[in-house]
Amino acid sequence: MPSRPISSRFAVALLLAAATASAAGPPPERPASRPMAGFVGPARDRPVSGPRRTGTPSRASAKPPRREPPLPPESVGAPTAGGRPRTTRPKDLQRPPESVGSPTAGRLVGGAELQAGPHLRLARPGETHWGLPPLVRLLERAARRVAARFEGATLLVGDLSRPKGGNLGGHRSHTSGRDADVGFYFVDAEGRSATLGRYHHVRPDGSVEGAPELRFDDARNWTLVEAWVTDPRARVQHIFVSAPLRARLLSHARRVGAYLPVRQRAALAMKQPRHALPHDNHFHVRIACPSGGEGRCVGEPTPRRAARRDDVRGAPAPRRGGSRRAPPRAHEVTPGR
Repeated sequence: MPSRPISSRFAVALLLAAATASAAGPPPERPASRPMAGFVGPARDRPVSGPRRTGTPSRASAKPPRREPPLPPESVGAPTAGGRPRTTRPKDLQRPPESVGSPTAGRLVGGAELQAGPHLRLARPGETHWGLPPLVRLLERAARRVAARFEGATLLVGDLSRPKGGNLGGHRSHTSGRDADVGFYFVDAEGRSATLGRYHHVRPDGSVEGAPELRFDDARNWTLVEAWVTDPRARVQHIFVSAPLRARLLSHARRVGAYLPVRQRAALAMKQPRHALPHDNHFHVRIACPSGGEGRCVGEPTPRRAARRDDVRGAPAPRRGGSRRAPPRAHEVTPGR
């Protein structure tokens, strides 16, 4: 059959359709399908950089950061060569310093050791220079105060307590870290400070037995007592010293115009012990129970026969049927003895 001619209208429509298709460009590609949950593709398919989407972690996987417990201030010492703090007495890290029991039947927990320094000298070596930190710092501050006023003045310190307190040979007290024996300040014939290594007995007129070239110095020893009774960080309870020397110090304080409340405080603190030798060769200073430690700290001495074994570990148990021990003899401490 002969072909029918295409109309002009139909031909124009075909041309317009071809032109529209060429202008629209290639058809859009079909988006790739998303991977299944939990599937991780090869490393080449993962982006190298850019923000990374993370889901909300589950409660089981979210762990808080681990924190180390802080150390108490008393346990941190001087830094080591590596810069890390050095701790002391690991067993006492969780226990603050404490005086348990009385001065005559007690023990010491977490004490500090007194160290010799430019203005402080220890009468003898050994493990008898431990006490409550307030007592140790009191002695250090007082020594610096006297040395700042009098050139060459050096404080001689004898026994405090053992590292854990308890009975200390030659003493009725010194068991709970609150007592310290301190030597007197002396001057020579020219008024210069004399540095000594032992205690010396002093007569009521200020002369020294066995050392005629020395004298008991009222000014230096009053400055020491004044530093003790006015210290803002430690409360001094007693200063045992012989009655004649107490009178000399109070008389000197009145002559130099010392503040009246300070003189009254010193007069109350200084006393000659009633049941012991007169303390005419050294001071015996005792601080009061620190604030907050009154629960187990006993301010005044307790007779040993009344001491409770469960309250005072480290103090000897009373002997049954034994006679009462005589008071210890006054001792002259020599280095090395």
